[in-house]
Amino acid sequence: MAIIQPLWKSDPIQYILNWKFPQLAAFSIRTLADVSKTLQDRDISKEVEEYRRQLLSSSPEDFAASLEQAKAAETKRLVERLESEERQRSFNQPHSVLVDFDYWSTISFWTIDEAVSLSLKREPRHLSWKHIQSNASVSAFAAQYAARRELAMRAKVMGQLWESTTPAAFLAWAGRTNFSVPAELVAAVKGLGIQIADWKTLYDQANEVAQSAQALVKEKHSALMAAMADHSQSISTLTEGYNGLLAQRDELIGLKDNRIESLTAMLADMERTLSTPRQKPLGARERDSFLKLVIGMAIKGYSFDPKSGRSTTAKEISGDLALIGLAMDEDTVRKYLAEAKQLLPGDQTDRDR
Repeated sequence: MAIIQPLWKSDPIQYILNWKFPQLAAFSIRTLADVSKTLQDRDISKEVEEYRRQLLSSSPEDFAASLEQAKAAETKRLVERLESEERQRSFNQPHSVLVDFDYWSTISFWTIDEAVSLSLKREPRHLSWKHIQSNASVSAFAAQYAARRELAMRAKVMGQLWESTTPAAFLAWAGRTNFSVPAELVAAVKGLGIQIADWKTLYDQANEVAQSAQALVKEKHSALMAAMADHSQSISTLTEGYNGLLAQRDELIGLKDNRIESLTAMLADMERTLSTPRQKPLGARERDSFLKLVIGMAIKGYSFDPKSGRSTTAKEISGDLALIGLAMDEDTVRKYLAEAKQLLPGDQTDRDR
């Protein structure tokens, strides 16, 4: 099939002439001879011929400008004609545009065609889908109606709408799918105290509440588990510290027992020494041995520091002796310790040599 090119492309000069002289377009004139023959009784034939010569002799830029001007004028005339035809169609007349939203809000259900008509601010009782469908290719409103009806019919197939749908259910579907509807229609339905919702909307709302509650419970659970972990760590730290204190206590008790054992042994030796009949006082060698025994047990058993000017060892020994029923005052113990430390090597005492 041959493709028919538009006149502005196949014969741009004639296209411009038709724009400049609308009478030519009415007679479908194609040649200058036709112009002279058709317009022989008219005065414009010379004007047409003169303007044609001007176009032929004009620069490419000027010719292109004239062509664009003619195309723009034709487009404008076409738009104005289509708008005029659109205004004259029955579904754009006042009786179709004036909608009683209050009346339609009280209807128990809407058909698909009624709902689509109301969404476009048209009175459903004055519209016919058959008539609109026949104008869908030439009318902007009819094309829009057909497109919106297609959306609603597909929603019906999927069970989102029905052939008889309540106003609340339709408006809820429209709000969920961005299917625009007049604010006046929504206000009229809400004015009756009707909640605009369908099962999908109610389900989505309930699901949203459930998810929010689940998220809150999860957050609270995480916080509780974190607190329990911190508490467990604190208990572990306290237990570890307590066990450390028990170990220190046992160590101190053991050290005390060792001191008592050493002191008991020392006293036993002293008792044996004192109970042994002596024909004469201890000699210097025996006394030194006794003092060495005293200083050795004091250092090892009581951590006695011979270099310390102030020591509590004498007090501790005197106290431990009292615990086992043997009395010896602190000064006596201190005297023996002072004598005994003189026997230590030179690097362990400050005594004068």
